[in-house]
Amino acid sequence: MNECLPGSEIINQSALQLVSLTLSIEDTGIGISPQDQLHIFDAFAQGNRQSKRKYSGTGLGLAITKRLTEILGGTIELESELNSGSIFTFKFPNVRVFDSAIAESKLPIAIEPNLDPVQSSVKPDREPNNSIIDIDRASDRLNPEMMQSPVPLINEAAFRELMDQLDIEQTHIWPELCQKMKFRELQAFSERLNQWAEKYPLGDLLNYANQVANQLEPFDWDQLPDTIAQFTEIIESIEAKFNQK
Repeated sequence: MNECLPGSEIINQSALQLVSLTLSIEDTGIGISPQDQLHIFDAFAQGNRQSKRKYSGTGLGLAITKRLTEILGGTIELESELNSGSIFTFKFPNVRVFDSAIAESKLPIAIEPNLDPVQSSVKPDREPNNSIIDIDRASDRLNPEMMQSPVPLINEAAFRELMDQLDIEQTHIWPELCQKMKFRELQAFSERLNQWAEKYPLGDLLNYANQVANQLEPFDWDQLPDTIAQFTEIIESIEAKFNQK
């Protein structure tokens, strides 16, 4: 007789069972207003009623949680009322459950009694939390090699064609991308950058495309938001160098 895990529903009986797993986490905090709930999963979003001094944070926690949940094929839902706390519900369909328990490891484990105490490796914030993605200051963090890369000679028509595409990206796509930092949209942005860099061999564009791709692959949330915010600076640099030749 098969038993169902608490909070789950068996949807396929076999040696390898598939279950729909539901997890709920409830807190007794200050709650989230209906208006704030619309944006609470966006990157760098916090409830308007939160005191940043009392409830410190970057506003990335829920955004990262939502992205990781989606990567695992799940969804996250929120129920909350002001002054009544919040309930976050995670749902994962088609989760594999094995019948047999994992055998206890019989490998010998050597324990060293004289190990030094673990030292904290947490580094202090390099800057205040509220300036993590300050777009006005993003140029300060541009890769120096990117800003010094020469612009290869391409004809005027090709350059204007590229600038038209970059302008559309900057006007209609980049603002929301920069705000929400959705993983799939970031992947699509990275692919477009690579396509442009291959078609229009510009040093700044190629370096930027590589930088985004290198930070996106390990999901580097320490640097990726700043790098995405640099997009307008890259466009300005490309145009300025082309006009100087």
